[in-house]
Amino acid sequence: MSNPMKKIKSFLDLAVFILNYKQEALSEVEIWNTARELIESESIEFVTDGKTPWQTISARIYMDIKNNPDK
Repeated sequence: MSNPMKKIKSFLDLAVFILNYKQEALSEVEIWNTARELIESESIEFVTDGKTPWQTISARIYMDIKNNPDK
């Protein structure tokens, strides 16, 4: 029986998932490259049509830190 593919719906959730998966500090490009590898291997499901997803990841992380400084 195969593991069900994890569906991820937002860039912030994707970043959190990848950082937990790797257990190390990563740049936004490294987060996206790892995510792309997992998407291509069908370990996770994530869909985007954006041309610069790493920049979106960076923006979402920034906004989350700005809006939730105590988290």
